[in-house]
Amino acid sequence: MKILVLLALAALCVAQDDIETIPDPVEDDIGFALSALQKRMCYPLGYYADPTDCCWYIQCAYEPYSIGFRKPCMGGTVWDPQECGCVVPEKASVVCNVTECKGVPDWEPNQCPVFNETTGEGLLGEDQCCIDGVVINVVNETSFYVDGEDPEVRNTIQTCPLGILFNKDDCCCETGELHADLPSAMCDHFTFDDPNFSREGVSTIGARFSDMGASAGFNGAQTNGSISFSYGATGGGAYGGAQAKLDKFANVPFGEDFTFSSWVMVEGEGTSTIFHNGDFGGANATISMEMVTSGGHTTISTGVLSSDGVNDIIQQTTWGEGEWHWVGMRYERGELKLYLDDTPPIVISESADADDESIQLLMDQASFEAVQVATRVRDLMRNFDFELPTPDPTAEEVPGLRIQDVKDCLEIIKSDLDENSRYINDLNSGLTDFRSKRRVYRRAFNVFCRPAKQDSDSKRALEDAFEDVKGAFDLLSAQVSRICQDLEKVCVILEDRIIQKHLEKEVKRLLKVLKNKLKKLKGKFNDDNPPGDKRFGLRGIEETFPEAELKLASFDGGSTSTGGGGGRRGRRQTDDDDGPINPPNTFIIPSKWPITIGEDFNGSMDEIFVCDFALTDEQLFAMRDFNENPIKPDEFSNEVDTTEEEEEEIPEQ
Repeated sequence: MKILVLLALAALCVAQDDIETIPDPVEDDIGFALSALQKRMCYPLGYYADPTDCCWYIQCAYEPYSIGFRKPCMGGTVWDPQECGCVVPEKASVVCNVTECKGVPDWEPNQCPVFNETTGEGLLGEDQCCIDGVVINVVNETSFYVDGEDPEVRNTIQTCPLGILFNKDDCCCETGELHADLPSAMCDHFTFDDPNFSREGVSTIGARFSDMGASAGFNGAQTNGSISFSYGATGGGAYGGAQAKLDKFANVPFGEDFTFSSWVMVEGEGTSTIFHNGDFGGANATISMEMVTSGGHTTISTGVLSSDGVNDIIQQTTWGEGEWHWVGMRYERGELKLYLDDTPPIVISESADADDESIQLLMDQASFEAVQVATRVRDLMRNFDFELPTPDPTAEEVPGLRIQDVKDCLEIIKSDLDENSRYINDLNSGLTDFRSKRRVYRRAFNVFCRPAKQDSDSKRALEDAFEDVKGAFDLLSAQVSRICQDLEKVCVILEDRIIQKHLEKEVKRLLKVLKNKLKKLKGKFNDDNPPGDKRFGLRGIEETFPEAELKLASFDGGSTSTGGGGGRRGRRQTDDDDGPINPPNTFIIPSKWPITIGEDFNGSMDEIFVCDFALTDEQLFAMRDFNENPIKPDEFSNEVDTTEEEEEEIPEQ
């Protein structure tokens, strides 16, 4: 089943019944504000049928979707909600009489280039195809852009929906076996030696070329250039907007293996993204690495979100500003390694829970940056004087009053973030208290859920832990709920076109930064899961409460523990962090977004390697020392297979 490439659509769309009437846009280029119902209909693909005319559809924009654009199906085609695209009427899954459609522009299809043997014109490039007269440049198996558009400009590179591949023969995204035709291994090297980053497949927003490359390797030879994000990182990264995207890695499934390495140089304090594969601010990322620089120290955190849980490493360093350092991470089937310069790698496998102090540091920094931006934009709005127009009782909107609403809203957001900061740093009833009580509850829950371990002692332990963690969870949920409400407030302000007309440019910019900071802070709370068991993270722990109540209520008395202290020690050793009985699913959860580097980074990066397979330590060190990929992916795959076979034979000798 084919999908029109210009729409970047999926194979199936949800039914589009009973949709609200589409208002006529004031101007063709600004669209219309989506209602709450229309926003829901936008998901998951960003398109839905126009309920007033079967030859038109609605394209949703600015995810999380807020603006709709009414688009026509051209050339006598109609909108098919099952194909999620424009098709000829006889092939549509819905009945549509094109003669009754209104306002569809006349359209003559363009012709694809035809090769002229005499002139040599009309020949498509090796990575090009054509459909309906439109030439498409293929980036990789899931990404593409229209010929003539600048791939360095944001949003020009499109990706097929998750699970769908781009078929160059048919020049469109097609359904089929999930990524069946992807190469077995892919390892890309981004040198940043050429000021035109797009030649290496890097699209940038605000990032610049620097001729101060990394002094890498044993001999300290300087490279020819690097990518700098620092000029846009005003206030130590708190208000920065520079970033770059590795578009080739959009919508790529990394499976159970992944490798990343880069040279980095910090030039100021703040939280800096080294890389992630999520939305703005790292929302919904499943692989990431970031740095927190404060008080002359730098903390590195890296993590992988797999199907059965989160693996995280948090490590403090003494790295200073203006120094090049090398970082690397390697994930292979549940084992995560962090590499820093030439020190031995830090390794976790089904990791121990990150310590409270490190988590508090990361949370506090994210909260601090949100407070900084909220304070700045609130202060600017306090000084913003807008002359109230003469009240009109028939007017639906009065801009002056709406500006005051914005001021009041920002005061609430600032107050909420101040309270959130206090919560994070409150050791007695804040985040650290919840994490401590969660550990006790998780242990008691896992013990009592095993029939052989159920007795009066384990029941009492679960009852006590259950009551404690519920109270702490309610406090945590209230904090996250306020963050979500504040995020919604900012989104409403940004989506209101009347308000936007009256706000100063700097206020509008800071509101966008505040939105990203709130999303990042929310993500920090949501991603704080115990290792290997998402049930006890913020998103899942509440679902265990009814199960705990049911098991406690159905307990019939059982046996009584007779082992004394020794019995408890034995139980603690075996049940502290009981994971799933079945082997864990260590596949990295796919993401539709490309890899983003340098977001809010007050510094520079150089010599980046991204591989969808796990390198050996020796290969990573070779990258560090020589800035070269020491072995081809297919050779590496063969080497891995041989190594595994040899390791399996060792016990038999």
